[in-house]
Amino acid sequence: MSMNHQESHRQTWMAVFDVSLLGVTALLALLVVLDVDGLPRVLTALAFACLVPGGALVTRLPFREPDEVLAMTVVLSLAICAAASLLMAWLGAWHPLRLMAGLAAVSATVLVLDLVSTPADDPR
Repeated sequence: MSMNHQESHRQTWMAVFDVSLLGVTALLALLVVLDVDGLPRVLTALAFACLVPGGALVTRLPFREPDEVLAMTVVLSLAICAAASLLMAWLGAWHPLRLMAGLAAVSATVLVLDLVSTPADDPR
């Protein structure tokens, strides 16, 4: 593949990745608003916690290959969720729905900004 074709493929892959993470975030918000409990909400919350916060952060980092992006997404997502949970526990302010809402708001903002940024603005 030529360099332009590779770059175009990478940009398309990252756009699909961003939209997928926004989809997981929207689905989780919908399930919470509709007060859906059980397996659908648990699995969506798990997907969110393992992918969304780190995925948003990875869009701002210089990773290029899909395997790098996916690996760092999971590691960073779990680290972000663990650190935020620990901070809330230390402060005696344990509110998991508020934690997920805050992470979702920040992550969605970063993901949308990544989607609307032009390739010339892309630091990667």
